[in-house]
Amino acid sequence: MSYATVDPDQRTTDAHTDLAAVLERGGWLRPIEVPDLVLPDGEHAYADFWATGWRYEAAVVPYERRTVVVGGPFMALATWATSGVGNRRRRAQAEAASAPQWRPLGHIRVVVTFSRLLVLHGGAWWSVWYSEVVGACTDANGQYLDVTFRADPPYRFAFRGASDLASVLTFNLCPAGHSTSLDGGITPSGGVAW
Repeated sequence: MSYATVDPDQRTTDAHTDLAAVLERGGWLRPIEVPDLVLPDGEHAYADFWATGWRYEAAVVPYERRTVVVGGPFMALATWATSGVGNRRRRAQAEAASAPQWRPLGHIRVVVTFSRLLVLHGGAWWSVWYSEVVGACTDANGQYLDVTFRADPPYRFAFRGASDLASVLTFNLCPAGHSTSLDGGITPSGGVAW
């Protein structure tokens, strides 16, 4: 994860220190340049990284219903019943495959700004607005980050430094807990912990 921090106790902090502790002590993230991304005036990028992504959602899985009836009355009845069993099996497999589950997005690029995450997937940038996020949690090793939303399916990001992104989200998800500094950095203002 690429970002730069400034800590009031230590003038600079490298990317692998405890970011949550730096932010709690009054440190902030400095804006970084992200090549090939144009942001609106006043919006700054604070982190740029690649991750493996998933989305927890349902999918449309079509299935073909087939009916084969051949022969005389007894043979027609047997082939009709066999077709019914086959259709039931195909429908059950399609229902299981279409049920909500973690669906891979592949290797995605994520850029962190003050108001949103920008996710590059399929050649297009998608906005994940913090105002729609209701929760974010990491696994015990800090390698996965699950982000849940009010109305949209959750994201899962897998990358080294997931706990750092969770720290940034924590400060961005509590409006009373941060403000923007004069140089465009994110600074805590002693507000509510999320």
